[in-house]
Amino acid sequence: MKIKMFLVVLSAVICYGGAVIGFEDKQLSEESYWNGEDYSGGFYSGPIWFDNSYTDWGGGWYSWEGFAYSNTTDTTTPGNENQYSAIAGNGANSSENYAVAYCSSWSRSAIVFNTELAVSSIKVTNTTYAYYAMAEGDWVSKKFTAEDDDWFLLTVNGWDNSGEFVG
Repeated sequence: MKIKMFLVVLSAVICYGGAVIGFEDKQLSEESYWNGEDYSGGFYSGPIWFDNSYTDWGGGWYSWEGFAYSNTTDTTTPGNENQYSAIAGNGANSSENYAVAYCSSWSRSAIVFNTELAVSSIKVTNTTYAYYAMAEGDWVSKKFTAEDDDWFLLTVNGWDNSGEFVG
């Protein structure tokens, strides 16, 4: 079963040219997150821009897509109310902060480098929400099984400044 409705993953650390983006430059209260509610359209961590789109639908309903950042650590509560926690409990290399990505089949999340650089690694894990949705099933996903050949795919593509696909 291929899920096209949503993709929720956690981006923890991006390494490039000897430098590390670990999101420690993002200021958060303990056990909190930023999801774009300020309508800023995204955030920088180091020289890298992470886009975000936030919509307030009224009546307490909102949605966001692109990237958020978080330091929440709940690894046991299923459901989208726990969409900002990493199943690993924290970011890569024991980082307190990490980025959370959400994109749907009708949108694309972007990471934009404001300078040319080569990324040497990106560490990624599932959110607690995505983990339990696949492990147990929920209103969005049935329980993933080997018998049904279920899988979850993260695709990362790159484009240069002129919009040419580079891999």
